[in-house]
Amino acid sequence: MRSEEARLQTFAQWPSSCPMRPSDLARAGFFSLRKDDHVQCFCCAGMIGAWEPEDDAWGEHEKHYPNCLFILGHDVGNIPLQGGSQEEDGGRRAVYMGTFEQRLQSFQGISHPISPDERHLMADQVCVTNYHKTHFLIYNLFLKLYKLAKCLITLYTAWSKSHHQKKFPHEDPLKKLEQLQREKLCKICMDRDISVVFVPCGHLVACQQCSREVTKCPICCSAITQKVKTFIA
Repeated sequence: MRSEEARLQTFAQWPSSCPMRPSDLARAGFFSLRKDDHVQCFCCAGMIGAWEPEDDAWGEHEKHYPNCLFILGHDVGNIPLQGGSQEEDGGRRAVYMGTFEQRLQSFQGISHPISPDERHLMADQVCVTNYHKTHFLIYNLFLKLYKLAKCLITLYTAWSKSHHQKKFPHEDPLKKLEQLQREKLCKICMDRDISVVFVPCGHLVACQQCSREVTKCPICCSAITQKVKTFIA
């Protein structure tokens, strides 16, 4: 239905009571659905019916389907009726020309309203504008990076403090002293200080008196070949 002539032929049984002329409807992109006065656009498939005497085919098409490419003047392959005058088209043929080449030819003989000097001046202004826009974008980028760096430093500082507290928790000095004193006690009698190193394992776990009674290390059960007296300052 891209041909206006083909669309016009669908109105052969158009009801005489309808106030709209078939030629106006076909020119506006509609073809008859042969059901009362209902028509459909060949481009957007939009349907309209119940026409009123004051309705305009182009106006109703644009009102109900404003995004129709045919209404917007795009080249959708419409083939206008041959021999139609501009007056019959209501002045719309200049907008809804059939092909791109026809629309392009309509601009022949029109001089460019901007002189070469003005074009150079506009180009310089565009360059300056783009220069300032570029600097503004770079400034915003560095500002965002600076804020991001501050945020990362804050997060790292908080994490470092938390990690340090977990790794080195606060301890009571008295408990620490008691722990050191227990570590110095003989692991056999738990009464006297350790003073003998077992060889060859190297464990320092017994006092001199208890070391005389053992032949194996109480920690690793290794055979003791030598017992060395040790002094802890």
